[in-house]
Amino acid sequence: MNDTQSKTSISFDNGKHFQVIKVEPNSSIYYENACVAEFELDCQQDLTTKYFHKPWVVKFHGIYHCRYSHRRHLFVSFNGGLTWKIFQQFSEDFIFLNHGSLILARQYMSESLWYSYDEGNHWYNDSYADVFKIKKIASINTLVASVVLYNKIDYIYTILNYDFSSIISICYITIDRTCQRDDYEIWYVPRYNDNCFDGEEVSYFKIKPSSMCLDKRTVIIPNISTCKYVDQDYRNNRHLPLGIAEEQERA
Repeated sequence: MNDTQSKTSISFDNGKHFQVIKVEPNSSIYYENACVAEFELDCQQDLTTKYFHKPWVVKFHGIYHCRYSHRRHLFVSFNGGLTWKIFQQFSEDFIFLNHGSLILARQYMSESLWYSYDEGNHWYNDSYADVFKIKKIASINTLVASVVLYNKIDYIYTILNYDFSSIISICYITIDRTCQRDDYEIWYVPRYNDNCFDGEEVSYFKIKPSSMCLDKRTVIIPNISTCKYVDQDYRNNRHLPLGIAEEQERA
């Protein structure tokens, strides 16, 4: 790539250091060390609600600049921007339910409805085609999305409500259950140096991709703890416990 090629970078320490976007090798499109991503940023809208759907779920549209091609794709991260997946087959309608563990999307060209329970690793499709629009309608105890279908022959719009409260497993067995403690994993907010930034480590309980259950949490509260070791840019000696480093600074 030309060094003057525009690209998007990301920082995990409030802008002190930046690194290029990392696309996961198992994405639908991946060219090792040959491509860079350039995200589209619409500053006229609320950035938090448009791009940051959960602390760990981030979604952008952008251009993937490669050696001989420049194509627009959908970029999604399920780990707070640490790595990204490219979903080239889906359109603008790509919504998240169940705190990010359930995806509902409209496919390009065929305009059919697809959904995934494991962060896009496996997809299932519905027989309905000509999907015009997808709208999320989520409440505390249900996961409902409205899908607008358009009949191009008769010029008729039809609205269908999909209720995903009854989760279907890979074996197509209805297990309709609330998430339990074993269905969650601890996810740490990524930082430039491990998970620690300025003496604090932030984590959340996140549904495991392998768990298929209904997350009835109304609020997701972060867990904040003191780091035993902190970034050396903020302390003189990162290899000392926090209290000792502070004593040395005061000295």
